[in-house]
Amino acid sequence: MNIELAIKAVTIIGVMYLIAKILAPFVGEFFNPYKSKKSSHDLETMIKRKEELLRVTGAAGTVAVTSTHSSSKTKKDDRKADYLELVKSEFSYLSQKHNKTDLDKDHMVELKKILNLLDSLQWGQSEELTALRRRFEKYLDFAIDESLFIKSIRYGLIHANLINEKNKPSGYEDLCEASIMVSLHEIIKNTFTNIEYKEALTLSKRWHTSVLILQKAWILWIYEKTKIGTKDIVEKLVNFNEPIKATDLMELFGFGIDSLPWKAILHDSEKLRKTTDVIDTIKEELATIKAINKLPDSESLNPKIALDLLGFEAIPAPGVLSRRYKRLARIMHPDRIASKGFPTEVMQQVNDNFRTIKAAYELLKVDQE
Repeated sequence: MNIELAIKAVTIIGVMYLIAKILAPFVGEFFNPYKSKKSSHDLETMIKRKEELLRVTGAAGTVAVTSTHSSSKTKKDDRKADYLELVKSEFSYLSQKHNKTDLDKDHMVELKKILNLLDSLQWGQSEELTALRRRFEKYLDFAIDESLFIKSIRYGLIHANLINEKNKPSGYEDLCEASIMVSLHEIIKNTFTNIEYKEALTLSKRWHTSVLILQKAWILWIYEKTKIGTKDIVEKLVNFNEPIKATDLMELFGFGIDSLPWKAILHDSEKLRKTTDVIDTIKEELATIKAINKLPDSESLNPKIALDLLGFEAIPAPGVLSRRYKRLARIMHPDRIASKGFPTEVMQQVNDNFRTIKAAYELLKVDQE
């Protein structure tokens, strides 16, 4: 009798235990719905929302692939991984990692900044977007329209190599650099369809030049940096006396205004170009084009014209003036201009301009004293 009761008791206890195991998750959710949810779930939700909005705007990369932190343990996919997917994977891995190092924590901060910046593609405003626009303003001394900047971030995601050979996403700094570089090129590119493009007019004013010279310098920069274009492109540039149009760009390079070779423009080999280097070299080409254009005669100079020729708003410190002049003299030297393939018929103008630049320097040097 006792054995039968014991068997019944064990059976009842077993059944109750199974019922309790089945109902436990539902009971826990009912009494404390937040306890069962880990912070990583919230993170996943946030990142998925970002991913969806990026795909809607076309900002995400080519093909999304599910990635884990330890990619070596997974089968390699021939498709290129999506930058956002990799950032998401890296962030999720670190957020769930126990005993994070200081390096892990710093990396999480950087990844979060990337996600916040990409969030700007939909919502427009973020601290990261504001900081990026300020950096652009620091580089070029003026602010640009937010919609252009958001477009530039999207282009940077699509065209810049932001995923390395180990299938790891590039950092926040590279994304920022790519976006700023695209913005600069987009400003100049837009002049080929709208010569009165506001940002281009502002940029040419800041750089003490005209939109036409800015266009020529940009074309020369692309030709020399990407090695794309017709062999007589340098000679053809001399003949443009009116604003250059998109159809002219097609003739010079063989591609339309919407088909720029962004990979070659943004990278030197596989390495992302530095924004400061791009700005410096485009400015150098501005001086190259200035050397072949007609400048005021050296005898007709006044301080205002001299300042504009050397690219100053006011008379600078002696060391700054000297360095600027030496740089311009090197770039505009007749021997250098001839070596770049410009036709002989412009060389007399180049010699005259070289004397004008020297005279402008001498005039400002006297005014400094």
